Amino acid sequence: MAEFSGKILSAVFVNNEHDMIKVRYEDGDNVAIFNVEVDDSNHDYQELLKEGWDLQRITDDTVEEKKSESHAFNLMVNEAAQKILEETRATRKQEIEAQFQGEINKNEDLIRHFKEKTEDYFAHIAEDTDKDTLFRFKLWVLETKDLKEASKELKSKMRKAKTMIEGFAVLHEIRSSK
Repeated sequence: MAEFSGKILSAVFVNNEHDMIKVRYEDGDNVAIFNVEVDDSNHDYQELLKEGWDLQRITDDTVEEKKSESHAFNLMVNEAAQKILEETRATRKQEIEAQFQGEINKNEDLIRHFKEKTEDYFAHIAEDTDKDTLFRFKLWVLETKDLKEASKELKSKMRKAKTMIEGFAVLHEIRSSK
């Protein structure tokens, strides 16, 4: 009698040649494994056959075990792929947020620079009493369609403007009155 006799839990082929069988059997509270060579002269193989474990049953159990192992492996691969995907998404999200933050910072710098230059420009205009610049501005405004269609009063205000700011105020008044 073989050491696994009467205690077999499963029997499956170990290799593709189907010349070696792995027998799992109860050994007290443990599960033990015993390998049996497929050979009609092998005593252990004969004992396995006597317990109803013919080649067809072993083949069927082998197929089922491979399916089960394949399913378990697929689940493991899917879980690993899902974890990698989540990590990749998180990393990509951080990269995109960092990129946008960089763009926001650049834009804030540009806005700050534009604001400083604009403030400088308007400060220059407010203080500008250069008659030549004022004269050229008035000529430009007088040639615009807006001023040509404006009332005599607004045209007179433009002619009397003493600074660029006053000229802009009149131009704004002209455009607002439409």
